[in-house]
Amino acid sequence: MKRIIIDKKYYDKFALKGPLAIEFYCDLNELNEEQKKLVDDMYENLRKYRETRKLMIKERDETVEKLINTVESLGIENFTIYDDGNITYNYKK
Repeated sequence: MKRIIIDKKYYDKFALKGPLAIEFYCDLNELNEEQKKLVDDMYENLRKYRETRKLMIKERDETVEKLINTVESLGIENFTIYDDGNITYNYKK
């Protein structure tokens, strides 16, 4: 499987746009229990990330890693990931 690589300077954008694309995916597709748990864990990590006023690099990196794992689990082919950290769900295949 191809591994998603996001340039660290775009982590904040990816942390903002990633959950939107995943939410769109979840709205249109049935998730199995493993995928539901992965998405829930990703959202919990994202909530903690957003609550922190001063974002620590470690927390940001962990959040992006969970987003990447979630996207890979749901299927990279279902998403378009741009060089600038933007990500969209490919709802029309």
